[in-house]
Amino acid sequence: SNGGVVPFGYQKTAVMVGSSRRTKLEPNPKEAPVVKRAFDLALEGDGAKEIARVLNTVGYRTRAGKLFDTTVINFWLKNPAYTGNFVWNRTDRTGSRALRKNPAEIIVVPDAHEALISNKAFQRVQHLLFQRRPKISSPRTVGSSFLLSSFSFCGKCGAGLIGTSAKSGRYDYYECNGRYKKGEAFCKGIRIPKEKLESFVIDRIKKCILTEKNLSDLARIINSEFLGSEGRLNGELSGIETELLQVSARLAKLYSSLEDGKLAVDDLAPRIKELRASQHDLQGRRQELINEIESGSAVSIDEATVQAYVEELRAVLSEGSFMHQKAILRSFVKRVELSEKAVTIEYTMPLENEKTSEKEVLDIKQIGRGNNKDIGGFR
Repeated sequence: SNGGVVPFGYQKTAVMVGSSRRTKLEPNPKEAPVVKRAFDLALEGDGAKEIARVLNTVGYRTRAGKLFDTTVINFWLKNPAYTGNFVWNRTDRTGSRALRKNPAEIIVVPDAHEALISNKAFQRVQHLLFQRRPKISSPRTVGSSFLLSSFSFCGKCGAGLIGTSAKSGRYDYYECNGRYKKGEAFCKGIRIPKEKLESFVIDRIKKCILTEKNLSDLARIINSEFLGSEGRLNGELSGIETELLQVSARLAKLYSSLEDGKLAVDDLAPRIKELRASQHDLQGRRQELINEIESGSAVSIDEATVQAYVEELRAVLSEGSFMHQKAILRSFVKRVELSEKAVTIEYTMPLENEKTSEKEVLDIKQIGRGNNKDIGGFR
């Protein structure tokens, strides 16, 4: 009996082994040709992205009726089950994550079912996959050089924009992840040169956000909020001082009664203890307020500080390190969205000329100053 999920391309069929009824895998007449086509394309040199695009364009779909993507195709191309082998104990699932086991622990039963792919063809595909691997950096490292990754999106399908390369890494692009993984049958998407999009967004931040007027307004808001906060703190401090005077007066009255012998110690002790505890708490809070007021007295931002800050941020955006540039972008930009005709930028603060709006929608043709022959997608 074969447990687990039946690989795409196969189906279970019942067989009798002696007096026992068991199941084995046999080719699924509808699915097996799809898997064979995928391997044929791989042998011709196509990668998972192109294979998924071809299958989706022809009209093939997953068992759930969805489009194929690169994850599924890569899983097929590396699955020895398609050579007729039954592979067991390949993954350790005892922890929170599934981990691949040591090859010595993996159990392989050859010729367990009908093969869809010959061993020779399968090994050839493995060799081609190995040759296609990134030679220096992992995919995560490759993608890390894209400033807008994680907050840029396709306006058609909503998928994130990912970093891709062409011409042996000479050209970098932002591309719709839906289009990249599943092909144009899923989304016509967008593909735009990395440098053009990043330069455009940085330029918009400089023009719309990093202006002296805009940050001066922000400074005034901060100063105003600080003054309001300082007034609140001073008001609370005044109230604390009044309560301390009242508590001190009550304690003095109780001590006087004790000295005059008007009341016994046993009668006064609980009340004195209660008032002294209240006095201690009030004194602690008074000191906290004094420290808070004194530490905030230097917060006020003047115009010279704002101007210096603007110039510094502009310089970092133009010439700073990748990490510093990305940190500034994330501070001021919530989301970048590209559609067929527009690029939408949503900021974390109002625009200089649109005090009630944090978003601007611009013509896609503005990217690259009108030279957009390299911008693809949405065809």
